[in-house]
Amino acid sequence: MSLARKIGGYSVSNVFLQLMSVITAFLRPKLLTPAQFGLWNLFNVIPMYATYLHFGTRDIVRYQIPTFEAHGNKDKAREAIGTLYFGSLAINLALSLILLLASVLWADSLVERIGLLAFAGIVIANWYFEYNLALLKAYQQFSILSRINYLRPVLVFFLTVTLAGTFALYGLYAATLGVMLILIFFVRHAVGSWPRGAFSWSMYVEMVKKGFPITLFGLAIAMLITMGRFFIAGYLGDVQLGYYGLSTMAFTGLMRIPGAAREVIEPLFMTDTAKSANQERRLKSIESFFLRPLLTTAATMPFLLAGVLYIFPTFVHFALPRYEPGVLATLWAVPGIYFLSLSFVFRGLLVALDLQARILWTLLLPIILNALLMWVAMNPAGLGYGIEAASIATSISQLVLLLGLIRFTSRHIAVKPASWNAIYKEIIIIPLLLGLTYTILYFSISHLPILVYNAIGFILFCIVTAIVYISAANHGRYLGLPHPLTRWMRKTDGKH
Repeated sequence: MSLARKIGGYSVSNVFLQLMSVITAFLRPKLLTPAQFGLWNLFNVIPMYATYLHFGTRDIVRYQIPTFEAHGNKDKAREAIGTLYFGSLAINLALSLILLLASVLWADSLVERIGLLAFAGIVIANWYFEYNLALLKAYQQFSILSRINYLRPVLVFFLTVTLAGTFALYGLYAATLGVMLILIFFVRHAVGSWPRGAFSWSMYVEMVKKGFPITLFGLAIAMLITMGRFFIAGYLGDVQLGYYGLSTMAFTGLMRIPGAAREVIEPLFMTDTAKSANQERRLKSIESFFLRPLLTTAATMPFLLAGVLYIFPTFVHFALPRYEPGVLATLWAVPGIYFLSLSFVFRGLLVALDLQARILWTLLLPIILNALLMWVAMNPAGLGYGIEAASIATSISQLVLLLGLIRFTSRHIAVKPASWNAIYKEIIIIPLLLGLTYTILYFSISHLPILVYNAIGFILFCIVTAIVYISAANHGRYLGLPHPLTRWMRKTDGKH
């Protein structure tokens, strides 16, 4: 099978993974009480942050190993594998030990103690699984990666239904750890052990220098996404955190789409930029791999967000009535989802043009602002607002992040494509138009029964979104953005 077909199969399996993950995400709150779901969302932050403890070495090794292998330097490739293995293992073991100590010294209840013990194991299992994934990608083992993408969500769904359905939160702990162990067994059976060399401190330092700035972008976004959970857990408790978990669920589900697209686009962008010998080719690369995905995301994400705005509340009302107090917080999270989906596209540009090390202050500002807004709004000694304040603060901070990225790239990229300013103007106008549309619809028809309001609102919002997309596609046609009226215009061309 050719490499192109393998990559195509991997992309299809990725779609299956995302769809099944969304389905399973809706099952968890159905099987747990709000308090249990809140505690699960808090514990689930642990592996999310642990995945960044490789400090960029896992990102870099995916590019180093093919280079070493291409030059016949197999010893260097083995050394890179050993350095990645031992360097990331040491830090994850330290975190796992901290969780074990916390389960003994700080846990207030049995469910918390068991959770900390379970996640101490999950951290190590997840580390080893992600280590293998990085090497599978480095050696372009896309057929195995595709099988993992089919196997993983099926396992998660089956074990979640059986174990969490029977043992609630304890079952979910067991299901999460069980999935990782089964996947590790599958990978070891499929590829055996990797040709691992000794740890090299000098290579590790070099890998961190190159890779950490790339990882920093993802870590900053993770902090923006998860910060609300810490404030709600501290000020409002597990039940309110469970309600807030609805917005987290919607957020995570929708962000899988631009995340999956980024995984495909970024390597192509970096490869094309590296081959660009002249300025014209470089500008064309920026248009193809940055401006076009940016405009496409800006014009298409609103169709998905319409589902959160109008279908999701109805779904919760009938399927998850215990979680209805979390619906408003989810609606306030929608602007942040939109802004962050656009920010995702910028990482490829920053890495391809080697600007990632200079972006630190642009990333820090929204994180600090988010923490400050939540502290002022949710502190009982301050305003004392509820979970909606966390969603509003996060959406504001994600807007600041997007504006910061726009400003940074405009200032630090000296020569830009001719379409640059026009595309940036589009991504600012689109959310303003759609925000105004939602506001008008809300004040016009929200007095109607919930089903009627959501049905009419969804149809009208999608009509406006389609008009906005057609306008954006018309302006972005020179970027190759698909135009829904192209076929009709070709048929009618020349008839007048």
